[in-house]
Amino acid sequence: MNLVERMMATQATVDAFKGKRFVDWQSDCIFLMTTHAQHMGRKIDVPRYGDAKSAAAALRKLGFRTLGQAMDKHFRRIERHEVMTGDIVEMPGANGFTALSIAVGNGRVLGFHESIPHCDILQPVLISGAWRID
Repeated sequence: MNLVERMMATQATVDAFKGKRFVDWQSDCIFLMTTHAQHMGRKIDVPRYGDAKSAAAALRKLGFRTLGQAMDKHFRRIERHEVMTGDIVEMPGANGFTALSIAVGNGRVLGFHESIPHCDILQPVLISGAWRID
């Protein structure tokens, strides 16, 4: 996918999610990531989960201890300095979980944060992982 296509797919994700309210385990970073992957031409199947306990159990059932390990299965891990528009970025999250967001350019990401009730453009302070959707 060339840069223009990546930018168009990312803009489609921004249009679909910016301002969308966070709803625990229904409209969250996993839903954001899978929708973005579809815009980028990839389909990711995610098991259903309804709370933190069932989300952790779903990861374990798939053979993963962390969300990052699950991401490694589907996408190519990249270094932080390689992140470009359309890549997936992992940041520390709430309640012992990490949070996935989408790189939109200029070091910013589209994602959810516990300090605001909706999806928005954020400036990450710490990036714990990143993946390229090829």
